[in-house]
Amino acid sequence: ETPQLWKTTLDAPAAAGPWPFKNHYSNQVEFVVQDSTNQLYLIGAQGRILWKKELNQRVVQDVQSVDAFNSGKLQLLFATTDALHLIDRNGNEVEGFPQKLDSASVAPTVVKYSSKGELRIFVADGKTVRGAV
Repeated sequence: ETPQLWKTTLDAPAAAGPWPFKNHYSNQVEFVVQDSTNQLYLIGAQGRILWKKELNQRVVQDVQSVDAFNSGKLQLLFATTDALHLIDRNGNEVEGFPQKLDSASVAPTVVKYSSKGELRIFVADGKTVRGAV
């Protein structure tokens, strides 16, 4: 039998995730989960809910950890059907996000260009593939 490290209770049944998210301060792995009411949670390494964020829709496929500003600090990147989100570790949307989408159906892709690490985000939005900074 596998020992239980911790457990936490969400406000509604889990619907997506968990996705790992590395805490850039402690280097511990935390987890992002979305419940059936589309609320997003960041759960700390000891199982404590650190924050909750209401979303209008379900996360499409995956939540990725990215260092969008080459600062050593990670953000959460994901799409819902109608928006591209970049959220900081405190649960706040990064300036310029969310970005409106028409109908995303797959997770965004992140590419870093050049030795300067210029970040580009690509997302399929209906029949269109969009590139964002």
